[in-house]
Amino acid sequence: QLYSIISTGACLLKCFLAYLLTCVEGSELLIYGGGLMVISLMEFLAYVESVMQLYPECKYKFKVVRKYYSSIVGFSGWTMLGTVSNMFMTQGNVMLINLFFGPIVNAAFAISQQISNAFNSFCGSIIMAIRPPMIRSYSEKNYTYLNDVFEFCNKVQYYALLCIGFPLFCFMENILCLWLGDVDEVTLSFSKLVIIYIILLSMNNPITIIVQATGKVKRYFGIVETFTLLCLPVTWILLHMCSDYNVVFYSMVGVCTFAHVLRIIIVKKEYSQFDVKGYIVRFVVPAVVVTVLDAVFVRVVELLKISAVTNIVLSTLGSTLLILSMFYLVGMRQSEKQMVTGACKSVCNKFLR
Repeated sequence: QLYSIISTGACLLKCFLAYLLTCVEGSELLIYGGGLMVISLMEFLAYVESVMQLYPECKYKFKVVRKYYSSIVGFSGWTMLGTVSNMFMTQGNVMLINLFFGPIVNAAFAISQQISNAFNSFCGSIIMAIRPPMIRSYSEKNYTYLNDVFEFCNKVQYYALLCIGFPLFCFMENILCLWLGDVDEVTLSFSKLVIIYIILLSMNNPITIIVQATGKVKRYFGIVETFTLLCLPVTWILLHMCSDYNVVFYSMVGVCTFAHVLRIIIVKKEYSQFDVKGYIVRFVVPAVVVTVLDAVFVRVVELLKISAVTNIVLSTLGSTLLILSMFYLVGMRQSEKQMVTGACKSVCNKFLR
């Protein structure tokens, strides 16, 4: 609740800042950058003050405990490698696009990154809710509960992203026309491909939480992120072989897919209770089936030759209902269905009172 209040306040301040830019003339970028810095600082201080008020034990005391330094630095360093490798991959692709195509294609890539940031923010809200119980259950050696939370987190994250991402993918041209006005082929292609990439990339989050809970992050981040950095030389080679700008995202999607396989292999070594067969049978296979069925449904609606507006509305609503119903019928286990049903009844009872 506290996180929601502070985040909502920060969003409202950013909206006010955007409105303020329309009332001033000159130095808009300076005001915008400074305003974002002040809002971020206020948000940070609000979290600090809230934590110190709610948890008096969370107060900094200068005390040197050398035996913890190596483990803390090692954990932070290897975890930081993941962030740095993703940053290098994104910025490296920007340089490659500039080298091979120029600013127009680079602008399309920048627009796709705005879509990526919106999806990442949505994924972050899901992961923030699921991280504490996963780490706590590992520390308590409650591996059954950890596996259940991990499995349910994967499903909720994937199907939620699919509900949002699939209609956007299908009608991206209409959406970009409303957003940008004129839409070129490069922007349209990048905006579609980035949705596929982000959905695949988001599947890494629950696995990473388990590895971080074990504390054995060296092999995980060392191998996986080194492999991720191969995206840049692979993209460079492919761009020399062909002049297709889509190669940038093809390479990112391919590397992300193979990196995910590596993550599963490594997490099995670090966390022996991880059920690879169950992951494939109960999550991967149903997810593929639901995605294919949804694509078939949208294609059938297109073949009806109805008006564009009716097509968008029918496809979006039908696609969402199909994903949610298939998620419930095919994607969930019986215990998960009971939990969801109980939660829905509880919410309905609160509203009916």
